[in-house]
Amino acid sequence: MKYKRKNDKNFWVLARTYLHDYMPAVRNLSDKSVDTYKQSLKTYLDFLEDTKSLAKEKVTFDAFSRDNVKEYVTWQKDKKFSSKTINLRLTAIRSFLKYCSEEDFELRGVYADVASVRNVKEEKKPYST
Repeated sequence: MKYKRKNDKNFWVLARTYLHDYMPAVRNLSDKSVDTYKQSLKTYLDFLEDTKSLAKEKVTFDAFSRDNVKEYVTWQKDKKFSSKTINLRLTAIRSFLKYCSEEDFELRGVYADVASVRNVKEEKKPYST
């Protein structure tokens, strides 16, 4: 018999704990910072709904594959988001998955795969004097 992970509700429980307990209390982030992380995760969920037809309530950790995150980066580039915005959102996803991997050992592989996605190269603005 194959072991089946209980990952359906686990995603939403960990997401709530991450945003409402861990970020403000443990990491001591401001409400504005927490809102930025929340918006970044919400944008990823919007991407999954738009491109993968995955309803938000059906999201599990399986949706956080390396391929999906790379497609997410491309999707943002196509929508003309700045490199800084894309990298901030990637950082938020990595941070969330790192937290989850510390809470649930089985999620370490998910975090490791997504952590290997490279940031978008940022355009250097010419220095003017």
